[in-house]
Formats: sequence, structure tokens, C-alpha cells
Amino acid sequence: MKKCFLLPILFVCAINMLLAQEATKKDVLVQTSNNLALDARNNFSKAVLAAKEKGWPLQYASRNKTNARLIGVDATGWPKYYIGFADPVAAITINANKVWPGAASNLNLSGSDDAVTNKLGVWDEGSPRLTHKELIGRITQKDNVTEIANHSTHVAGIVMSKGLNPLAKGMVYNVKGILDYDWNNDLSEMSAAAASGLLISNHSYGTVTGWDFNSDSSRWEFNGRWNEKEDYRFGLYDYDAQIQDSIAYNAPNYLIVTAGGNNRTSSGPAVGQPYWRRNQSGRFYNAGNRPDSLSSNDSYGSISSDKNAKNILTVGAVYGIPSEYNKKEDVVMSNFSSWGPTDDGRIKPDIVAQGVAVYSTLSTNDSSYGYQNGTSMASPGAAGSLLLLQELSQRFIVNGAPKILKSATVKGLAIHTANEAGLYPGPDYKFGWGLLNIGEAAQVLNTALSNNNSASSPHFVYENNLANGASQTYSFTASGTRPVKATLVWTDVKGSSSDLLNDPTPKLVNDLDLKITEGNKTFYSWKLNPTSPDNQATKGINSVDNVEKVEVDTSLVGTVYTVTVNHKGTLERGQQPYALIISGAGGTAYCNSAATSAAGTKIDSIQLNNIKFSKTTADNYVDNTALFVNGESNGTLSLFLRLSSADASNNNRFVKVFIDYNNNGIFDTNELVHTSTALNNGDYSATINLASNLIINQFTKLRVVVTEAILTSDVNACGTYTAGETQDYTLKVVSPSNDVQIVEITNPIGGVSEKEIQYVTVKVANNGANKMSNIPLSLVVKKGNTTILTTTETFTGRLYGSETMSYTFQTPIPIELNQSYTITASANITNDQQPSNNTITATIVSANSSPVINGTATSCNNNVQLMVNTPSSNDQYVWYDNNTDLSKPIAIGAAISSSTTAANVYVSKGWHGFIGAKNNTSLSNTGGYNNWSSSYGEFMRINTKGPITLETTKLYTGYAGKVELELRLLSTYTDSTYSYYPSQTQKATIHVVASSPNPTPATGTGGSGTPTPFVAGDTGRVYAINMNLTQAGNYILIARCMDSATIFRNNNINTKNYPFGPSMLASITGNWAGVDYEKYYYFFYNMQISTAQHENLLYKIPVIVAAKPMITQIGIDSLSTGVADSYQWFMNDEYINGATKQGYKVTKNAMYKVSATTGSCTNYSDNKLILITDIPQAPTKEIGLKIVSTDYVENIIKGNQFYIQFNNVKTNTIGLSILNSNGVTVFQKDKLNNQNSAQAVQVPTLTTGIYFVKVFANNKVYVQSVFVTNN
Repeated sequence: MKKCFLLPILFVCAINMLLAQEATKKDVLVQTSNNLALDARNNFSKAVLAAKEKGWPLQYASRNKTNARLIGVDATGWPKYYIGFADPVAAITINANKVWPGAASNLNLSGSDDAVTNKLGVWDEGSPRLTHKELIGRITQKDNVTEIANHSTHVAGIVMSKGLNPLAKGMVYNVKGILDYDWNNDLSEMSAAAASGLLISNHSYGTVTGWDFNSDSSRWEFNGRWNEKEDYRFGLYDYDAQIQDSIAYNAPNYLIVTAGGNNRTSSGPAVGQPYWRRNQSGRFYNAGNRPDSLSSNDSYGSISSDKNAKNILTVGAVYGIPSEYNKKEDVVMSNFSSWGPTDDGRIKPDIVAQGVAVYSTLSTNDSSYGYQNGTSMASPGAAGSLLLLQELSQRFIVNGAPKILKSATVKGLAIHTANEAGLYPGPDYKFGWGLLNIGEAAQVLNTALSNNNSASSPHFVYENNLANGASQTYSFTASGTRPVKATLVWTDVKGSSSDLLNDPTPKLVNDLDLKITEGNKTFYSWKLNPTSPDNQATKGINSVDNVEKVEVDTSLVGTVYTVTVNHKGTLERGQQPYALIISGAGGTAYCNSAATSAAGTKIDSIQLNNIKFSKTTADNYVDNTALFVNGESNGTLSLFLRLSSADASNNNRFVKVFIDYNNNGIFDTNELVHTSTALNNGDYSATINLASNLIINQFTKLRVVVTEAILTSDVNACGTYTAGETQDYTLKVVSPSNDVQIVEITNPIGGVSEKEIQYVTVKVANNGANKMSNIPLSLVVKKGNTTILTTTETFTGRLYGSETMSYTFQTPIPIELNQSYTITASANITNDQQPSNNTITATIVSANSSPVINGTATSCNNNVQLMVNTPSSNDQYVWYDNNTDLSKPIAIGAAISSSTTAANVYVSKGWHGFIGAKNNTSLSNTGGYNNWSSSYGEFMRINTKGPITLETTKLYTGYAGKVELELRLLSTYTDSTYSYYPSQTQKATIHVVASSPNPTPATGTGGSGTPTPFVAGDTGRVYAINMNLTQAGNYILIARCMDSATIFRNNNINTKNYPFGPSMLASITGNWAGVDYEKYYYFFYNMQISTAQHENLLYKIPVIVAAKPMITQIGIDSLSTGVADSYQWFMNDEYINGATKQGYKVTKNAMYKVSATTGSCTNYSDNKLILITDIPQAPTKEIGLKIVSTDYVENIIKGNQFYIQFNNVKTNTIGLSILNSNGVTVFQKDKLNNQNSAQAVQVPTLTTGIYFVKVFANNKVYVQSVFVTNN
């Protein structure tokens, strides 16, 4: 049954009957799942057979060592490989933090409601680390996958990490459960999950398409078909895309969220370099050197096949915005994110989110974290945050049940509220519809549901159904609080799949249209031209997208607008459900104001700021609301009036100006902004001060009333009067001319570790239109209640309108553990129109003290084994051989070795300090300033053995401007060239001031001009870098000058200085000067670096020398040694196979020794002669046995004679024998005299070496080792 009902100025048609796509078709989805599962198994079997025949690997390491796995073949028989597209900054970027508990919105959304438990699924490479402390107990692994994948763990953390580490808090951090699958058989599993009520799924992977670097084979591979110059799958609507659209159509509440891909940086080798491609049968072969005719897939049309489905949400990747979105220039595109359009011209990606340097969980251990880049990181941020909309919706009861949103509505809210991004207004093929703004999306939804789409609501959210041949309209009054706009999204019937290269056949089946009308004006949807993808979006009839968005930038407050939804052609399946979101509503019509007669006073001309209007007629009312008067918050309104009379009279009249600041449709008492004195015919001018709390892009009514009256009280905003004139205008609030804002305190951050030198950095925004210089900046820092720093500085560089910059105060503060710091920063320019945003205060709490570090240091065979007892997996342990010079650690790690000879070692948690030349005179007094700006980049080379942060550096600048910094992770490097991983690139721009006492611009650019010579007295300035070197490796840090900036570098250095810094941690190892690098030092002086956690406290650990193991003979033929972890016995210095126990049973006379290993320390005993005899061996001291040479050197036999002496012998029979080192008897004397004095023994000539003298007495045997020499 269809019900239509009329509300004041609002016509609504609600569809109450359950139609085709209104409910989930479980039977269709289950059957589809079964069919797809069978297809997937058969398809994979085909792929495996083809792989054996054609040499396809089942898995290989792709770019950046990411795993690519064979999952099947496509419709043409070409192999399909899936690959992953791999702080609260991610949440701040998309405003998810604004709906979390504690935020001002009071929405308290975090995924904790039971309604969304297990309603989000993640498909990825393998299983996340289910025991990670951020994830444990909240993930149900549906595939019983045992392989733990780092990519999968990182993705899961972005969605749902608990936030035990605040920097890694997930979007739905309190969700009680999600479902997890590997990417095998994904389409079948998605269909089955949708049938069971899944609401959101994330897919951070896709098909290997175009160029890919095979790391296993160290070669570039082109994956296009054998006879084509670009990969046909880019922009393609293939079978997988078709199936996803079908699943979405039959499960109208289920939204598929997918990563758009990272193809723009996988652009192949340089022209003329070797490459491989597939032949006609699909087998790779060496195709020689790359021609210039092959596509590099590094620009438009680089989104692959299944990401081009109509009914999914495809997500691109941009840089994070730590200080929240302020303007479109804040949204910076990553260098890897793939761009649309699709082959038929549709807009992809749909939306963008942070995908650069996203901090999340890793699979290394249960408490490991790290940064990763990719659309793989942007997609789960979008998916998780969109689940919050379903959580919010289901708190409202509609028709007796919690309201579950259609997927078209969720997608529509995301697109409707997206923040503008890109060069021009409207969508484009890079950013799609803009930056996801989940905070605004939630507010729009909450407002619409709370007000039940009533006429007073500023937002409407509809889920309706359009019948074939029908047209539906929605009318409302504009409030002016925001521009009028409407977004229409529908889950379309699946299109026809293709396998053709650049197939432009439209995939849209049911073509709905959206328009907004006001009087005789019609406003149409945005549209793009795929043949000119760089062009600005235009407005007109959109015939390709199943998303349409109409924006009325010139909204007239108090005016009635009508939104119309209709369609072209015939709707397949007879109807089409849709979602419609409208904003800018909730207004009321303004009261009338007019003279009852055209006689008397009239306005000949008027000027209001940018608007000039004149006429010759006599009117009692003029509606000029289509004229927009630009006004600035806390700015001024210049009023000029030329007054005359229609009947030659010259009566007294008064002018009043009213502005409806609060957009409530009423001119309140405090909204009378100007009253004139009594006037006559002639000119009148006035300056009106505007309110200070106006919001940019706010529209409101401005009314000018001129009335012939005796008293000013007779002039009113509403009603009729005898003589005069009323004119209405629209006031549009624009960006102020002068507005400098302290946006945020970027350094230090909460949890900052201990350090002696911490620079404070703030983000400063010029929200105004005017260029700013000489900006006064002040800083006050308190530790607890004690002020530890008060300073005032001036930024003397240039900050242009709508620019932001990071400013670092030059006086540092010390940071202690377990302390609270309150930091207040201010910017106070003259005539600032928004003084309310001049100051910001933040309280940060430093890191807690770590537990005492206990450990051992064991010297073993001249190698000291260093070990921390019960180490934390998140911490780096740094070891020193002294407690005064901490610039040179001896080892890094919880269990590591060192060759130190110190008696004591010291260990601390982490490291922080400075590397590089200390200043611009420490290496030489020569060098110069220049405008270094080549695209290749002048750089310093940095090596790191693990993750570190580049915090600050000192630059010496000869002229103010900007310096762009770019950090690249290298894959190869020679003195003449290098290659790098583009997806790991980080960029930052520094606004520099002239530190030189004699600021002078350079005469050329890129180092080609004449540099400004060294200037004595230049003390330089410290600038924040804040770049994370996320993994061990070699990097380069490039500097490019912009806006006339010049920076200094040393030359003619005559000493060797590289590397600078502790090499086992991180060091500067060279620069871009190639083989002559020792002669130069580029730009970055006294660079401050740190590990993630670091403390000053050192723990002293004495070095213990491990004792040698001792051999004890037990009985006649058994040997034993002390307790150890493992053992190895030796005979005559040769390894005894299998002799690895604490004891050993000897089988013959020989020299024996044992090695004993405890922990990582292996020590060796001395050799011991073991004689198998019934006579027990006794210590020689029992009889005071002494053997000396003829010149009385103890334990030496020289030549053919030696002396032997003993005592305490109680037997008459005393024998002697001499054995060599192998236990063989070489001399024997049966009888010695039993006397206490020395007696001579004659021996034959023996080979120089170690021998053993064995004495038989007291029914025992006594053995003494001696050295025999004939010299």
C-alpha cells in the first residue's frame, strides 16, 4: 500500500509495501553462494593445472615484498593473483573521533552495541594474529585459517583495535566481535554472509594488474595480454564486479567496501630497461627492453576490474590530517592510490580516507605495532567507521523494530557529507566525491532520524522506491545554515560483464535522475567527462553513475526548493529502490515588509560590500535575495545609499539594517545591526560591524528598510508602513581577510618519552585571504602548576591565504617521566577577525616510568653476552660500556652480544639524541646558500637498523620561503643512481625564515645559479620534521626550495666524517655528491632522532666472566662436568659424534675436553689426559710431585734429562712412564728411588710438544703435564 501525506511545505511519499529489493533475498544469496563456491573450486583447479603447464608460481613476493597468490583464472584464461594493497590520525582525518564516547556530539558510537556484533566481515590474505592484545577474543575466524598474516593483522587493527596503545585505536574499538575470512573463495563467502545479515565487509586486496615487480625473480612483469599495450583489466567491469553488484542488489543492507589499489607507483621499468610479459598462452618470457608504447598505469584509469562494481564503495588513499580538515587543500593525494574513471566513465574511487603512515597492529607478537601505507589501510578505516552509522541507526525504532540502513543509504551518507578535495568543486577521478567525514554523516543521520524528517529538520534521509514511469518530489524551505544539497544513491541491477580493452559500453541499467528546482531555476547533478579526466566537473544530466549529487551554492534562505527523483527509459524489474539525503532544509519563510504606497521615499542605488544595485523606478519592495553580499565574521559591511523621492517630497526618513544571524527566520532584537539618524534626500554611508561568530558558507537574510517616520522606533523589520522601501539580500559568510589560527600543538604529544631537549611545534593556519608576515607567536609551558617556559617569537617568513604551516619555537623544554605539561600557544596579529581561535591549550602527560631493567652480562670466549630479563616486546634496549658518553651504543637488543672489554655495562630503554654536523662551521667555513630545487633532489643518505623518528633538524637559510622535504626508502643505490619504493615516500613542507644576518635571494634555481656565500653569524633555526623511518634500511632525505627560499650546505671539507651518528642505530652515511660525498655536507645539521620509547635512566650490570667447565673423572672410565644447557665432548681435540650429555664414558687413553653451553655462552674446558686403568688417579699435590729441567725450570724437560722429586710415598715400588698428547707411552722406567730429594731421569730424544709424566705410587697414579723441548 502506498501512503502519501502532506506536511507544511513538504510533500512526502512513503512506500510501505515490501518490494523486490526491499528485503534480503536469502534463498537467492545462499544458492548463489553454493554456485560460486563450486565455481571457485573448479576455477582454482584450472589455475593450478595451468600453473604447472605454464610455469605460473602459486605465490610470489611482489612489490615491497607483499605476497601475491594465485586464486584462479579470469574469463579469458588469464591468471588472477590477489595482492594486498598495503594513529588516531586516521580517525581524526575522517572525523570518526567526533562520534566516539566523550566527543561533543554525544553520539557515543564505538561499536559496543550488540546490534552490530559480528555484522562486519574482513576478507584478507590470511588470519590476523588473534592473540594480539588489541584484538584478542573479538575475532571469529570463519575459514579455520592457520597462517597468520601481517597485512591481515594491520587491517583488523584499523577496524577494531581496542586502543590500549592510543595511537592505534580502531574505528569501532569497542565492537564485541567481527568475522574474518581469507581471500580464497571470497565471492561465495560474501554471498553466504550477506544472507546471514552481514552489514559491512572490507576487502583490502585486489587482482595483480598492469606492471608488477616480482621480488622473487627480481624483474618487472607486464600482466597485460600478449598483444595489447595496456592491461585490459584497468577500468573493466568484469565477472567479479558483476557478481558483487548482484550480491549487493539481493542483499540491500550489505555494503561492500574495497581498497582502490596502489597501481600508480607500480609503473614498470624505465623505457629501454629489461622486462617480462606473457605470451599468447599466458607464459612469462623475457620480452627484451621496454618500449615507450606500453602504458605505465600511473595516471587515470588505473583501478582494476572488480573495484569497478557499481554498488560497492571503492576507497582511495590520502595523507592523514592530524589537526582535522579545514579546507580542500588539506587533503593531499598519496602517490600510489589508483584513479578512475571506469571504462564506461563512472566515478571511481567513491571516497578517500587516510592510507599513508597508518599506525596499527602487526603480527610480530601480541603487542607489536607499526606504520603501513596503501589503499589497504584506507579501506578498513572507511569500513569500520561506516559500521558506526548502522550502530546509530539501530538505536531508533521504526515500525516496531531497530532501523537497519540500506547500503545505498550508508554509501549516500558517506558521499553526501564528504569533505571537498581536489583542485575544483565537485567530484573528480582522483578523490572521488571527497574525504570521508563520518562525524558529519552521523550528525546528518541522527538529526533526520531524531526529527523523523519533519519540516523543521535541517536534514532528511529517505529510503524510498521509484516505480516505473513515476516521479517523486520533496519540497522544503532553505534554512541558510548550510547550502542546499541532495544526494541520490541506488543499488543498481547488475550490468553486462566484459573482457574487452577499454569497453565504453554503459553498465548502468536503471538510470535515475535528480534535480533541485527553485521557482524557474533548475539545478542539476555533477558529472565528469571521461575523455578529459583532468577537467573540472560540470553540472547536467548524469547518465552513467548510480550516484547523483546536486549542490546549490547560491542557496536562498527562506526560499522553497523542490527535489525531484525520476528516471529515463524503462526500469528493469519494474521499480528501483533508492536512498535520498537532503541538507540545508528546516527554514521558515520570512515576514513581509513593504510600503503601502510607491509615493514618497525611494532607493535609487545601494552598495553593500561587493554588491551594487541601482534603479529608476519607485518600489515599495525589492527582492534581491539572488544577490549575495559577501561578509566576513567580525568584519565590516560598507553601506552606501542614494535616497530620493518619487513625488518630490523630502520628508524625514530612517534606515535600519537587519541580519538574521541565527537563521531562525525571525529578525530578533539583537539582529538589528544599524540604525541611521534622520535623513533626507541625498547620499548616506555607514560602516556596520558584523558579528564574530559567523560560520563560513552560512547564508542568511539581510534586510534594508527605509521608512518615512518621526521616530526610529517606528521603523520595523516586518509589516507595512506608509512611505519608503524595503530591499532583501542574501548575506554569504566568506573567509575572513585576516584570521590566523593556532590549529594544534603537534609536538610534543601525549605519552612523550623522557628527553632533555624537546622542541614545541604548533600548526598555524592563515584562514584569511591576505598574505601574512611578522606573525607574533607566544608560548607558555607549565609542568604541573609551575611555569617552566614563557617565550615570544615572530615568524618573519610568508604565510599565504589558506595556507598552514608548522612553527617550531626555538627554546626547548625538558621532558620528565610521569609529568603533566600544559602548553598554551597564541598567535596575535593586528586586526584578527577571529580572535577566538588565536589561542590553543593542550595538556599532555608524558610516558610512565618503565619497570627496572634487570639483566646479565656474561663474558664468554672474549665475547660478552648481553641479556635483559623479561624484556618488553615493544621496547628497544640500548647498551653502553660507560655511563657518560651515550652517543656510541655498543649493542641494541634484549639478547645480543658485544666485544666490549669493560668491567661493567649499562642498559637503557630506547635512544634519543642528535646526529650530523653540529653546525655550519664544524666541518668547514666554506659553502653557500642556494635555491636547491631539482626534481631528482639534493639529499642526505641515512641508514637505520630499525624504526626511528626524525624529529627536528637545524637549517641555515639565506632567504625566506618554503622547503619541501621528501623521505624515500631505497631499494638500490649507487654513486650515480638509485631506486626507491614510492609507496613508502613521506613529504612535508617547512615554511622557513631567513636565519642569515644578511638575507639575499639566490640568482638561480636548482643550484644552477650563483650561490650566496657563507655568512658569518648565521645561527640557523630548528624545524620539526616528524618523519617516521618505519623499517630498517637505507633512506634519502631530499630538500627542494620553493617560494624563493635558499638553504646552506658546506663544501671543500678536507676531513673524512661519514658516517655521522651511532651506526648500529642510525647514521648519516653520505649525500647526493656521489664519489665526492666526503667533500660536502647538505642542509640537515644537528638532526634530532629517537626510537619510539626512550628514557635517560641507565642500569648498571657487572660483566661476569663465565668459568671454564671442569672435567671430573669418576671411577676408571667415566667423565662428568658441571650443569649446563648443552654439551659436546672432544677426544684429542676432535669432535666425538653423539657425545652431547653431561657425562661421557671413555674407551681409550686420550686427551679429553668438553664444551658446555649455557644460554648463548659456550665455553671449553682444558684438555685432560684420561688413562683407563684399575689404579685410581690422584692429585699430584698429594705427594708433592715436582718435575724440573736441568736448569731448574718447572714442568719443562730439555734434552735427554730432567729431575723428579716427590715425598710422602709409602710404597717401595715407584714407577714412571711418559705419554704423548695422544695417550701413547713413549718412555717407561719401572723403578725410582723412594727419596725426598730430587733424582735425575734419563730419557730418549722426544719431539717437541706436550707430554704427560705418569708416576705409580701408593697404589695410585699421579699425572703431571710437561713441555718437552730440544732447544
